[in-house]
Amino acid sequence: MANVVLHRYSPTDYTYEIQIQTGIWQGFGTTANVSINIFGEEGSSGPIILTDFSLCRKVFYRGSVTNFFVSLPRCLGKLVKLCIWHDNFGQSPSWFLQKVTITESHTKNKWCFFANRWIAVERGSGDLFLELTALGENDRAKFKDVFWSKISGKLGDEHLWMSLFTRPPNSQFTRCQRLCCCLSFLFSSMVANAMFYQFFERPTHTFKFGLMVLSWTQIMIGIQSGIITIPVNMIIVTIFRNVKVQRKTDHAPNLNSPDKETARRLPQCFVFIAWSLCMSVTLTSSAFTVFYSISWGADISNQWLTSIFVSLVEDAIIIQPIKIIFLATILSLVIKTLPGKEDVCGSTIYIDKEQEYRAPSEHILLKAKEFGKKLLQMSRAIRNVAAFLIFSIMLTMVCYGNRDSTRFSMTKSVKDMFTGFEKVKKLI
Repeated sequence: MANVVLHRYSPTDYTYEIQIQTGIWQGFGTTANVSINIFGEEGSSGPIILTDFSLCRKVFYRGSVTNFFVSLPRCLGKLVKLCIWHDNFGQSPSWFLQKVTITESHTKNKWCFFANRWIAVERGSGDLFLELTALGENDRAKFKDVFWSKISGKLGDEHLWMSLFTRPPNSQFTRCQRLCCCLSFLFSSMVANAMFYQFFERPTHTFKFGLMVLSWTQIMIGIQSGIITIPVNMIIVTIFRNVKVQRKTDHAPNLNSPDKETARRLPQCFVFIAWSLCMSVTLTSSAFTVFYSISWGADISNQWLTSIFVSLVEDAIIIQPIKIIFLATILSLVIKTLPGKEDVCGSTIYIDKEQEYRAPSEHILLKAKEFGKKLLQMSRAIRNVAAFLIFSIMLTMVCYGNRDSTRFSMTKSVKDMFTGFEKVKKLI
């Protein structure tokens, strides 16, 4: 659901567009009924219920950006603050609110409210009520607010490997396209590493990491290959992200049409160019990798696999996170103006009936808080046990994967050198 019109429009009314953005990670959406109260220098809007039971799971889901249109009989003037809360309804009421943007339709004035926090009984401060301060277009936002606002969305959307699981629901860059880009990077890394191993000499300085035998030459080849394959894959990703997609859009009254945004995108035919590039890179790389590997033995093949592993780890853990954090930091330091509204496309629903807010009882909230905290403790315990098991397995591999006969000889020679100590029974 992209747009929700809460009341029918009247020419004499003042219309406010309220854009609410939910966090992008798993479990950040809510099934609860959300309400707000807008405060300005000339009055307040009063409690406004944004959702009801019929819209459960259609708005405020993970990564959602939804526009609400509210008609008020008078102008509120310059906005000062915003109060937002929910009734803790449903199976997953906990909600991570990222930010709220409010635009007045007559004057086009815009105010931004940064949240980046939980509205839940078992998380954060444990309150279902949140008060946010307004920032106008002439106000300078804090570095922390802008940084977290940018990095939370970019890390889940622009990290190619992570976005396979954390892709925003409203993103036009589909999971299938992301998976094909990952395969393209994998196969191009394979052929880039294979090209280096054509002129590869047997390494002299090697070390063991568990069951793997590594050398600095292998690591350098993996790093170089990962950097070499970045440009061609970046072209494919950029085309997929910027292709114009035909969507069925039902615009609400006074809604700013995203035509200016879509006009800057590439024609729809470019998606076939991106698919052609992706398939060409994948098939060509796999063919040349097979040709190169015919002349290899077992040792070169194992070293080549190690370099591929280094390339993947470098791209997933080092290059892409650093790129995202660096860009978010630079933009937050240089551009401290308020971020613009997100362009959303989708259906519009009209809600005309008057709704009544039903506050949950204190007893129900207390039980929900205790139950939610138990669930959090259980999930943390499971994560800790899983992390400990993984660490134990890796430690065992490192400690016992590099054992050879020379260790027995060294231990035996030390015992033979220091004889007679077995007679010592008590130390004073």
